Parts: sequence; structure tokens; C-alpha cells
Amino acid sequence: DEIKNDITRETPACFEPTIDYCVVKVPRFTFEKFPQAEATLTTRMKSVGEAMAIGRTFKEALQKALRSLEIKRFGLIADGADRDVDLETLRLKLATPNAERIFYIAQAFQKGASIDEVYELTKIDRWFLRNVQQIVEETKFLENAPPSRAARDVSSARKSGFQPDSADEHLARRVANEPVTRPRTKSTELVDVRFRGLDPQQPIVQKRGHLPHWEQPGATYFVTFRLADSLPADVLAQWRDERAAWLKLHPQPWDWKTAREYMRRFEEEREQWLDQGHGSCLLREPQAAVIVAESLDHFDRQRYLIDSYVVMPNHVHVLFKPLGEHSPVDILHSWKSFTANALNREMNRAGALWMHESFDTIVRDAEHLHACREYIAQNPGKARLSEGSFVLTRRDALVVNGETKTQTSSVTCPSRCEPDVISDKQDARQPSEAGSFTSTNAPSNGEVGRETLLRAKKLGFSDRQLAVANGLTEAEIRSKRKSLGLAPTYRLVDTCAAEFEAYT
Repeated sequence: DEIKNDITRETPACFEPTIDYCVVKVPRFTFEKFPQAEATLTTRMKSVGEAMAIGRTFKEALQKALRSLEIKRFGLIADGADRDVDLETLRLKLATPNAERIFYIAQAFQKGASIDEVYELTKIDRWFLRNVQQIVEETKFLENAPPSRAARDVSSARKSGFQPDSADEHLARRVANEPVTRPRTKSTELVDVRFRGLDPQQPIVQKRGHLPHWEQPGATYFVTFRLADSLPADVLAQWRDERAAWLKLHPQPWDWKTAREYMRRFEEEREQWLDQGHGSCLLREPQAAVIVAESLDHFDRQRYLIDSYVVMPNHVHVLFKPLGEHSPVDILHSWKSFTANALNREMNRAGALWMHESFDTIVRDAEHLHACREYIAQNPGKARLSEGSFVLTRRDALVVNGETKTQTSSVTCPSRCEPDVISDKQDARQPSEAGSFTSTNAPSNGEVGRETLLRAKKLGFSDRQLAVANGLTEAEIRSKRKSLGLAPTYRLVDTCAAEFEAYT
């Protein structure tokens, strides 16, 4: 992109056929939509489409093509979506042709396999294997480069196809071999802050009251518990009856349309009822909200890790991960029991405070985690609550795939509530409608210079991958690139459009 076309002298040469370029075409598979189909690849046509990318090298074009598949991958490796498997499973994945084998090949090189070892399992030409290995080596180089060397690193990464594709603002970092830890403010204890989504391959403990409750070790939970009078009894009974009848007619597993209908008819409707402010709305009182918030924070980073929560006038949403042997049921019981006794004393009342059962769900993946965070942040705004009538804390404490960027909590407090400030980095990404926030951005540890960006660009590295390697956000990488006047390595649609326009 720095070489001018020798005919027009205006357009960049990388988009026109006056210099050599490489085209990579990758098939797209959607076996998740066809669970009965055999996922092993054979000579039979099983792809539902393909993506084509153009680059100066095979490495660059390969990574661009993988991004263009729109399978939530932002490159071959180190994009935050890597799924680490044991060696036995890895060998099986390499020996059996499958839709994700290219990613397992990269993982094999990452674990130290040689080209000959991978060749014996895959029978893929060594030239292609060598190119994949070079991308992996470049990734390690970027991750291990100190800030003083970072200025000459990222341009090489671009050569490998690591490119800027805007997506989720929350980064994903590669999972390290050791647990990712972050020090507490009031203790030297280290806590495993890694996010783990629902793993369908691991056992799930199913408990049932009026509602189903799933538990899985190491999982993250989004829970809602509400005041006993927050929903009228007749409305709640009708909701349960309709839900039970619907579930009989729609047994699981569901396709995405059925799941969306369930969410719309039962989950979203229930949340709308809660936001309408039925009942006494006891938690609207500042002293009551503070008691609940302090209870949630009391054992944070000891029995559980709280990512976000909001105390609304008649219900509470919490996004948290149990630690050690503590179960979500026990944690919820302790929250509700302590706050019920404390609020009854404080408010000079008696009787049940909370609804017996809570609504809970295991957070499925990074996208679901982000959605839960945003839902909590936006809940006060959607309910049109004024400042001082809710308590909102957003820490983004859970780290997706080893992400090291940590954040300070942001709290909207009643008059008696002091903001809970942790001496870590803060990221200001909360929606404006969620209330008044105290939010500051701390400078990042990484340094990225022009030579670094150019090297990464020529190898096709994405902004996501560069952010992962340098411990920055995509926005910071993108801002730095723009300040230096460097264009991104485009995805398939942009590249093809420019190529065809220049050619014709």
C-alpha cells in the first residue's frame, strides 16, 4: 500500500495487477445448523459458500480470508477466540479433516509441534504448513516484544494478515498456562479472573424448583432476584402457566428462532414487568440500596468474583463467577438471607423480603457476557430511573481468554453510597442512558509505532490481534494507526471491490 501504481501514479499498487499478489479462497461450513450432518470433510460437497481474499503474501491473504468467513474469527490465531484442547484431542483433530482444522494446525505449532509431525497427521503440503508456522512465530514475537521493541513489531504482523476488523470493544486475550490473576485492593490474595462460558462437553448439575437451575464448575452466572411483591401473584401465576404450556409444545433442543421466541415471550416480558416498578420498591430508599450493595461487595474476590451488578427499586441483577467450592445457590442464599434480616431491622418491618426463587442463567460465551454487561448498565436508563434511585457497579472484572486489561468499577450511588474504586485501569464504555458515571481511562502499557504497524499489516494481522499482543484495546490500536496515516488491511469485500474497480 506504500508503492504507487507505476501507470496511474495515484492508486496504491497493492490493489492493481501491476505487481504480484496472492489469492486465497476458503470454504465456509455451518455444521452447527445441521446437527445431524457428518462433520468430517470428504470429497462430498459440504460447504455453504466460500470467501476469497487478496494479499501480497499467502499469509496475509489466508488471515484475511479467515476473517471474511464471518465465523467470529479475526485471524488465524491470538484473536481471543482460540479453543485450547489437550494433546490427544489435538492429534485427532489434525488427523481428521474438519472445518476448523486450520486453527488446530496453528494450535499445534503453538504447542511446539514440528512441521514434519503436523505433516504426518494432516498430509498437508509442507509449504503451507511452513506459512502457518510463520504466522504463529510472528504472534509469539509480538506477545513477547517489550515496549521498547514494540515500535518495529506490528508492521511485520500486518504482513501475516493480522487486520483491523471492528467488532466487540471488549478484547479477548489468549489463555495462559497459569490462571490469570489480578491483585485485590484490600488483600494480597490472587484471584482467577478468567471467564469460562458454558461448556456442553462438561457435566451440568440441574436443579429444579418452579424454574430450572443449571450449575457447572468454573462457570459465570447472570442472576436476578427480586422483592416478594415486585410481581403481582396473579400475573406471576399466569406467567408460569403460560411458560409451562409453551415448553410442553416446544421441547428442547431449540433452533435459534424458537429460542428467540422464548426470550421474547417470557424473559423479556418478565423484565418489562420488573422495570414497571410494581410493589413497594423498597430498594429505592438509599439506605436499603446501600445495604444490598455492601452485601454483594462483602465477599467479592473471596467467595465469588463480581463483574457487574445493579440494585433497582424492586430487583437486583448480578453478573458473577463463584470461586473455589462455593456454589451459586449458596452465594445467592447468603445474599438474600443477610439483606432480608438487615433490611427488616433497618426499615422496621417483618415478613419475607425476597421472592423464594431467583432467575439465573449460565453465561454461554464472550458475546453473551458482553450482552449481560450492557443489559445491566442500561437497565436504569430503560426504566427511566433518576440518579440516586439505583446503585450500578460495573467492573468488567472477568477476563475473556486471558485479557489483561482490567477496569475500575463505575457506580451510580444514592446519597449514602461511596463509589467503590479499585486501583486498576478504567474503561469508559457504559451507555449514557444508564445514569451518571465516574469513569476515567488510564494509559495503556503497550507502545505501538509506525514500523510496528507496517510490519503487522504486511502479514495481515488485525487490530484485534495487535491489541491482544500489546495489551491494548482495538480502539487504541485503531487510533494510533489513524494518527500515523496508515490504512488498514481490508477484509474480503473491501479488497475485492477495490481490486475489481482498479482492474476494470
